[in-house]
Amino acid sequence: MLCAFYPKPGTCENVYRQATQDQSITAQAVRAEYTGYARYLGRSASLSDADRQYLKDHGIWIPSDLSLANQAGLHNVINDAAWVAMQSRLPLTISSAAP
Repeated sequence: MLCAFYPKPGTCENVYRQATQDQSITAQAVRAEYTGYARYLGRSASLSDADRQYLKDHGIWIPSDLSLANQAGLHNVINDAAWVAMQSRLPLTISSAAP
């Protein structure tokens, strides 16, 4: 579970390396989480006013203790051209989904 989310650098590189060679469902999950989000980390950024407005408009709440690295990652996700294009094809927005 420790390596299911992007931890501090140096913690899970061996696990990720092994997951690239393993075809089990567990390894697929580790690869998907790492490649699906880790690519947004490591670039310096912070949540902009536009990002905060986007989150508010979509009913997305962020915890007050979200790390700076994860805030940068979230900024990069929100501003990723591929993500922006995909949103227009989604049938429901997060805020309109039933709880």
